[in-house]
Amino acid sequence: YTRELLRAMQDDDRGSDRLDLILFLNGAFLRRHPQPGQKIKNLLEKNKSDLVPSSSMARHVHLTWRTGYWPNKIFTLAEILGSWPAATWMFGNVEVILIPNMQFFPVHRCTQPYVLTVHDLSFERYSDCLDFKGRVRHRLLRPRDFITGAAHLIAVSNNTKQDLQQLYNIPAERISVVYPGVNQVVTVAPLSATTVEDQLR
Repeated sequence: YTRELLRAMQDDDRGSDRLDLILFLNGAFLRRHPQPGQKIKNLLEKNKSDLVPSSSMARHVHLTWRTGYWPNKIFTLAEILGSWPAATWMFGNVEVILIPNMQFFPVHRCTQPYVLTVHDLSFERYSDCLDFKGRVRHRLLRPRDFITGAAHLIAVSNNTKQDLQQLYNIPAERISVVYPGVNQVVTVAPLSATTVEDQLR
């Protein structure tokens, strides 16, 4: 998902010809076993160097990494109890923060504008379908504060946009509907009816 976001930003020829991005990665395992983190970095670096942009006016993307080595459980607990660490500790003094999904984030200590992608509000519509742990987790995420505090919201469907308007009273102009897509390089070989029947047996 992050790789495709980088591709799209690189292909966008609006604005300046240079795009500076700061990506934050956290986990205690990164200190003991840095290979997984390096693999993620290599993958994203490969995206901007090897993938051919569709636009001849594609911008140069400059990636800067900021890494935390906190155990994720302690990191999450600090966010819940004190909305710490602040967003500036993670990203520095950036112009805007893009959050690809609802997660534990220092909503009450974020001074920069942020854009949040909301995939669905099923936890609000169908909370009875969640187990106790799921209900507690979503309550601790502070979804109302998270959503209402965003400078702009990305909804993955018109239905999610309508939920945001009905449940949180978000004005329509603060929501953009962007459907999830599949990269054009992904192809699926056609299957015959016989093949499908054999796989279902």
